[in-house]
Amino acid sequence: MDLHFFLFVSGNTVDGKPVICGGYTGGGSMGYNFADHCYILKNGLWSQLAKMSEKRRNLASVSLTRNGKNALFVTGGRDDDIYQKQTTEFIYSNGDVEQGPDLPGTVSSRFKKDLNLQTQLHKAFL
Repeated sequence: MDLHFFLFVSGNTVDGKPVICGGYTGGGSMGYNFADHCYILKNGLWSQLAKMSEKRRNLASVSLTRNGKNALFVTGGRDDDIYQKQTTEFIYSNGDVEQGPDLPGTVSSRFKKDLNLQTQLHKAFL
């Protein structure tokens, strides 16, 4: 899968494998195609892993453990009408997708990966 045209994606590792979600392709006269898919890198090849419940770009994500399973916690972002989202989802390495709790407000940026943030997320949403 050729992913070099994807912009404004977010990702991290889940079970030791890189996972990216959301973003968009295109632009200019081609228009934009906003993504609701997640991709995983296995054996040097990208393949579709899961489909999120909604399209997201400019989203934020962090790897965490939920109920004993590693997941990518996908948060916020913007939809194709540029409205900010406050919904969240958990993406698992087996392709399962689970709705998460709504954020207290909309989010459209990237989290900085640090231990303090991960601790705050665990306390707030798990």
